[in-house]
Parts: sequence; C-alpha cells; structure tokens
Amino acid sequence: MKIKILFGIAFWSLLLLVGCNRDDISFDSPTQLLRFSTDTVFCDTVYNQMRSETYAVKVYNNEDKDILIPEIKLEGGINSPYKINVDGKVGTRFEKIALRKKDSLYVFVEIAPVANAPEAIAEDKVVFNTPAGEQKVTLFSVVQDAEYFIQTGENPVTINNNTTWTKEKVKVIFGNLNVAEGKTLTMEKGTKVYFRKNSGMNFEKNSGLTVNGALGEEVIFRGDRSDTKYDTLPANWNGIKMEEGSLLNMNYGKLFGGNVGLQLKKNTATINNTIIHTFQSVGVYGIHSSLTMNNVVMNNCGEADFAISAGGTYNLNYCTL
Repeated sequence: MKIKILFGIAFWSLLLLVGCNRDDISFDSPTQLLRFSTDTVFCDTVYNQMRSETYAVKVYNNEDKDILIPEIKLEGGINSPYKINVDGKVGTRFEKIALRKKDSLYVFVEIAPVANAPEAIAEDKVVFNTPAGEQKVTLFSVVQDAEYFIQTGENPVTINNNTTWTKEKVKVIFGNLNVAEGKTLTMEKGTKVYFRKNSGMNFEKNSGLTVNGALGEEVIFRGDRSDTKYDTLPANWNGIKMEEGSLLNMNYGKLFGGNVGLQLKKNTATINNTIIHTFQSVGVYGIHSSLTMNNVVMNNCGEADFAISAGGTYNLNYCTL
C-alpha cells in the first residue's frame, strides 16, 4: 500500500514538474511586412481640449515565428495631439514589442487637441519600423474650437443676459443650461449646439429662444458624439424645455438624437423649415400651447413624432410626420 502511495506521489510530481517547464521562446526580427486592420483611422470630430473616444488598430503577425517589432511611434512625436497605447502603456514611442506567431496586438488611439481655428484638421501617423520596411497608419480628425457650459452641483449654469451665439465656436453643454426668466438666447445661422449624455436646455418663464438658421447653414442641436453612426441613434441627450410664457421662434433648425426634442408648456411657438428626428420619446410635445409649424419634417421618434396634451392651438402647414 505504501509503495502504491509513493508511486502515485512520484507520478503526479513528475507531471507537475513537466507541466511547469516553460517553453523556450525566442523572438526574431520580422522578415515580412506587418498587416493592419486598417490603414487610416478616422476619428470622430473632436473639440478643443476634450479627449476623444478610443479607437483601435489591430496589428497582425502573419509569420510562422515570434517576432520583435523594433519600434512603434507617432510620427509627430511628443508634439502630436494624439496618444497611443501599446501593450498597456501610453506614450508616443515604444521599442521591442513582442508579437507571437500568427497572433495580433492592439494599438489604441485617442486625441486631445488644442484648437487654434474654428475648424482644423489634425493628422499624424503611427509608424512601424521593422527590417522588412517602414509602414504607417494614418490618423485623421476634424478639430473644432468649442465653448463649454458645464453644470456641477455647486455651479448651475444660467444665461442671465440677452445673448447671441454664432458659428465661430461649437457650444458643448454638460448638464442643464438654463436661460433666465425674461432673457432671450439668439442663435445665428450655422450655430452648432452639442449635448453630453443626459444634458439639455431649459428656458424659464417668459424667456425666449430665437433660431435664425438658413438653408445650408442650419442651427444644429444634437449629442456630442458626432460620428455618423450617432445620427440615427436616440437618447444621446435630453432635449429643450420651454417653460410657461416663453417664446420660441425657430427657422432652419435640425434637432435629432435625444429623448424629447421640444417640450412646450403653455408657450407661443413658431417653427419653420426644420427637421426633427430620432428621439427616444417624442419629437415635439405641446402642452396647452399655441404652435404654428410650416414646412417641418418630424420622423423616427419612439412614441410619437408630434404629441399634444391639455389642449392648445396647433397649426401645421406642409409638414411631414
């Protein structure tokens, strides 16, 4: 019996020792070009000093051997607005990156630019240097100058004076932006208003919103994720609320991608030449209001494109629902 026990211990110990032996791994210089999931990374439109979402490039080793990539770097170096993450480390230059045979690794990319013009192009390249040759992946993004309105627990954001916005800077709203009682916010043609998730605008009693868009230079209200895939996704921001007695005049606006586009509560409103689409709940919600709409398109809203309650007066001319 003791012999059997000793034999069993010896057998399993031998298996354990064999299992613990590490494979001999050696990494050679690449003799073939690397393969990439893409040759160009088109980043979402980003705003001044605001970090973008993260993008990924997959790098493939097609060889039948483990390789060591001598260098991966940003061509723009430390002055680049981009940052890359290679093998869990963030920086602009990396050396001796191991890649197993028939395996792949991710290079993650993001940008946090500083804008020096209303709209500019940020471009750089990720450079892969190997004995097989130099390869590059292009990074490309549109950078827009922006003005931020950031609500915190201690800092409610309120416009307390009659104010005019222009297209010179994108307006990015974090939280709720309030327009004070009796004050009017005017938006000139080409103005862009972008909202973070769960953000919106509230117009207090007897305040006003005037939207002076033009054909081809519409005033845009949308979520701040401007990649085209978000053009058809709802619930990226809350919406615009007009409190009792406030006045809305909107011409050539585009509103999309939120929860409720316009909530009108005992208001007088005129909306012309405007597109309202892709809201989680309702495009336009009128509560005992006086509303005239001309040449307005409303579609792709979860519950209703246009809804009313508690009565009111509503005139819709040449509108599509």
